[in-house]
Amino acid sequence: SGVVIHRKLLADFFTFRPRKRLPRSSLDLHNLTGVAALPFHFAITLSGLVIFWAAYFPQAHVSVYGSGPKAKAAVQADGYGRYSPPRVKPAASAPATPATPQPLASLASLDAMADEARRMWGSGAEPYFVRVWRPGSADSYVELRRSYAREVTMNLDQLYFDAATGRLLHRFDAAPAMGVQRFFSGLHFVQFEHGLLRWLYFGLGLAGCVMIATGSIHWLATRRASTPPGARWRVVEALGIAGITGIVVATLAYLAANRCLPAQAQVLGWARGDAEVAVFCAAWLASLLHALARGVRAWREQALAIAVLAPACVALNAWTTGAYGAAVAHTPAAVLGVDLMLLALAAAAGKAAWRLRRGAGWL
Repeated sequence: SGVVIHRKLLADFFTFRPRKRLPRSSLDLHNLTGVAALPFHFAITLSGLVIFWAAYFPQAHVSVYGSGPKAKAAVQADGYGRYSPPRVKPAASAPATPATPQPLASLASLDAMADEARRMWGSGAEPYFVRVWRPGSADSYVELRRSYAREVTMNLDQLYFDAATGRLLHRFDAAPAMGVQRFFSGLHFVQFEHGLLRWLYFGLGLAGCVMIATGSIHWLATRRASTPPGARWRVVEALGIAGITGIVVATLAYLAANRCLPAQAQVLGWARGDAEVAVFCAAWLASLLHALARGVRAWREQALAIAVLAPACVALNAWTTGAYGAAVAHTPAAVLGVDLMLLALAAAAGKAAWRLRRGAGWL
């Protein structure tokens, strides 16, 4: 829709005037990030539709399998490889009481099962997922899934072995149609190991965020000049602020809660995970109420909050995990990357707050 709306999109792509007033500079940045990452935006949107094919195009499977719980289970089994061997039935002479499964005498070698999986899959494939189902019982079995770290397609290759004997019970390979779906899933989720492409995805994902934010800012800035002040405009502006800076504040509050809450914390009856989500929602609601109360000044104040919260999250992580103490050499690269991005976010928010120091005049 943006390509259709912006008739001079390609021409405007080469025009970026960051020192102009907000309506012009935000539109330039919106065009720049939108056009530069257009193939990425298209691929992510298309792959998202393909991933949720059963929700968006239910006729595709209803026409073949029908509807209802059994039909959905059949779709899952045929499409994604759900397998479960029958339970071992008790002997005929056993009393008519709930039977207790017989214990498993011994578990066959998992290494041998992994070697067999490598042989069957070939091409240097490795199992990345091993799970023992019904552990400890005589009818337990082992599931192995093939890794997709070296390929784009998030394959569904699965092998099931008898836990006691190591005998192969079932092999699942996705049908060609599901293979296409899993290729698009791989494009979307980026689970393959390729450092350059993953960084490219990260940069293009940020470009998408900037495109959405600058589009909203441009719309608010242009409408402000032609819309009389009042309660309706105040609500619209507050939603815009909460949807851009407020989301970032809420995310940082979530990260801080993750570092501050004890592992077995119970907050108002919520487990730790639920409490972290509650902190996120409360922080976002607070940012919305703040925007309603402060109006256009909330942009600068929430930018300052981001500039303070982002390095605070880095400090909390270092304090609670010792990531930058004596064990800094063993700190995972992903942790270092997140902390560096948080510091960059703080710098960008601080710069934005500095430019907003004149308040509504700059807007």
